[in-house]
Amino acid sequence: MAAEAIPERRLRRLIATAAVTATAAALVIGVPDAPPATAAEVEGISMVVGPAGSPLITSADDSVGFTVETSNTSGRSIGDVDVVISVGVRSLGSTDALDDWLIVPSSVPSGTEVGRASVGSIPIGSTLTTRVDVDVDDLERGSTAVLPIFVELEDAGETLAWSTGVAVWSAGDDIGSVSLAVAAPITVPPQDTGLYSAELLEAWTSPQGILSRRLDGLLGSGAALAIDPAIIASIRVLGADAPASAIAWLDRLAALPNETFPLAYADADLAVQSQAGLDAPLQPLSFDDVVDGDAAPAETEGAETGDDTEATEAPAETDEPDATAEPSPDPDDQVPGSAGVLSFTYTRTDIGWPADDSLVDGDLAFLDAAGLTTAIVSGGNVEQTSGSAPTAASMIEGATAVVSDPDVSAALRAAESAVSSGEASAANARLAAALALVASDGGSAQRTLLATFDRTQPVSADRERGALATIASLPWAQPATLSDAIGAPPVTRTLVAQPEREERVERVRTMIDDDAEIAEFATILDEPAQLTSQRRRDLLAVLAAGWLADPAGWDAASTEFVRFTRETLDAVSIVPSSEFTVISRESGILVTVENDLPYPVNVVITVDPSNGRLLVDGPVEATVGPDSRGTSTIPVQAGVGNGAVALLVSLESPTGVPVGGTVRYGANVQADWEGIGAGVIGGVLLLLFGIGFWRIVRRRRQERADAAAAAEDAPTGDAATEDAATGMDADGGADGER
Repeated sequence: MAAEAIPERRLRRLIATAAVTATAAALVIGVPDAPPATAAEVEGISMVVGPAGSPLITSADDSVGFTVETSNTSGRSIGDVDVVISVGVRSLGSTDALDDWLIVPSSVPSGTEVGRASVGSIPIGSTLTTRVDVDVDDLERGSTAVLPIFVELEDAGETLAWSTGVAVWSAGDDIGSVSLAVAAPITVPPQDTGLYSAELLEAWTSPQGILSRRLDGLLGSGAALAIDPAIIASIRVLGADAPASAIAWLDRLAALPNETFPLAYADADLAVQSQAGLDAPLQPLSFDDVVDGDAAPAETEGAETGDDTEATEAPAETDEPDATAEPSPDPDDQVPGSAGVLSFTYTRTDIGWPADDSLVDGDLAFLDAAGLTTAIVSGGNVEQTSGSAPTAASMIEGATAVVSDPDVSAALRAAESAVSSGEASAANARLAAALALVASDGGSAQRTLLATFDRTQPVSADRERGALATIASLPWAQPATLSDAIGAPPVTRTLVAQPEREERVERVRTMIDDDAEIAEFATILDEPAQLTSQRRRDLLAVLAAGWLADPAGWDAASTEFVRFTRETLDAVSIVPSSEFTVISRESGILVTVENDLPYPVNVVITVDPSNGRLLVDGPVEATVGPDSRGTSTIPVQAGVGNGAVALLVSLESPTGVPVGGTVRYGANVQADWEGIGAGVIGGVLLLLFGIGFWRIVRRRRQERADAAAAAEDAPTGDAATEDAATGMDADGGADGER
């Protein structure tokens, strides 16, 4: 009768607890685990398991559902199979054990079957979602515990596939607590240009765009927002041409009450810049080439555009940022002609966020010297301590840092990137389990941890909201701000060097050298910023941390950047010329300069003869229009002797920077021909003068002879009288005509 007085449900719990205790005792004294089930693996079948609702299971529940997603890419149809849920005998007692469990073992683990469901057939290329209900009494533990769950796809007693997952049994006991701060990057997929087009901005800020999804997922959370300034700049430089959705998105971003801080422009990789040997992180030079100096860039409504020297410092001291804060200019970003392009009211500007697992010794000092006095460091970049997880606040190599928890961050990112509800359920259960293990491992110590979202874009806003809601629902986790994490008492941590690929570092060095060369080359322009500003922005875009997840894409983008740089440096050149002859003492040679740039260029042409047979008066300045050729005359003088001369023709900028390559002109100096030619011409003129003089003398002699002969033939007497009377001379001509 005493047994009948015990409620049936409680009796089942007691039996289950006794079974667990007996099994655990057997494990302690060395009884081996039960043999694994017979397995006949089928390649191409994958499974995911997680709680169908909350990842927390309590005694208040009668049953709990598990969602199992089975995907069949095996090339054959699967039919008449069962999905079997089992629970491991021993609870997971540490984050290391959690990591080991979630890496699917090589054989089916042993445990107790707690649920089964028939799924019929799974066609080729399909994914089937199955719900399996489990009696809570079969999962109950004496205290809060992380349960190792695994699922099998069984066909007539043979296991075709399996996978592991977790759930958290919550007994309501005090296992400790942990405060959690979250940092989320506001970034876009990596690009090869430092300003994003209106078409891309419109797509990204549309209701289902990646930037809109990010803000939707973080809405109402206390996550700190790390913003890529290139997004803001790209919207502002478009002015009236900016998409309405982009301007509305910027308004919405400015109104959020979350903590904010800027990433490097275009989220350029900070660690690789340090490892490439730079003294400080690269910055955009200006936006004068894309913004009219007399026109204001696109602004969010109510944004200030005047100089405000406290625009970025003051908010950092406030506990609760103004929910209606609007973008205002950062005085450090103001440059002539582009004021306001980068302006935004960040709550902090002293934080640097390098890419995950990318730091080596000296990188934190590099950031600190640039004013980024607090670094967000990924957990994989530091030595992990045994026992309780330390707080996020750390001192590393004498620098201030906040270290993200690797297990919590991994779970958070898995939830963010889940492409199905089953994957999201499994990831949220992993997140709850990781925080439970950290909280229970810390005892009574109150710690503030940091978790970070990935730089990749979320699949949907629901995934982020679901992960953040899971954190908020946990009795052992409290939300914290990034400033809380930074301001907690720090612990000393040891950096584990994770250098970036040497090939990547060498390529970055090449691009940095090219950037410096472009800056010198641009002195041929009236406005060097027309060339240097764009190239610097594009360099920062190619350095984006997002490229680390796409090595092949980065190789292509960086190769194209280097190629275009060389093409730009070769865009102004001397046109080769055929050999010519110099025959005069003073002459000029024609030099043609080709300019393939879309801007006019100013160059200095220098001609250097190989010997003294030809003397060049000096360099000649020339201006060549955009996409055209210009010809200049270089004065030269014949020197000593005749013969061949090699003329080395080169270009410089007005500041003396070499431009293009040196071209060799061939010249043949025959300056004596000028004297010989003058003598020949003089002789010819003298001969012609002599011949003319002789003809004149001869004609005059002939005229005198003719006159004498005429006098002898003149008429006399009556004939003369008659001629006089008629007015005619002896020859019949009228008087006075001769």
